[in-house]
Amino acid sequence: MRGRNASWCVGQRAKLSAAFVVAVQNFSDDGDVLAFVIVAGLVGLIVLMATAAEVGRRQVPTG
Repeated sequence: MRGRNASWCVGQRAKLSAAFVVAVQNFSDDGDVLAFVIVAGLVGLIVLMATAAEVGRRQVPTG
């Protein structure tokens, strides 16, 4: 299960990187867009990590 969750997190980082590219290329004159993407990405990653920690605590160890 750990490998699948790790690959999902890598996918999220790739999507965030793509969002940065789009924000810089299409909205380079508006700094608020890039700031919004950065803040939204950081909040999303914090929520993801907190959720993963809670799920990890609740899993019953096997073996």
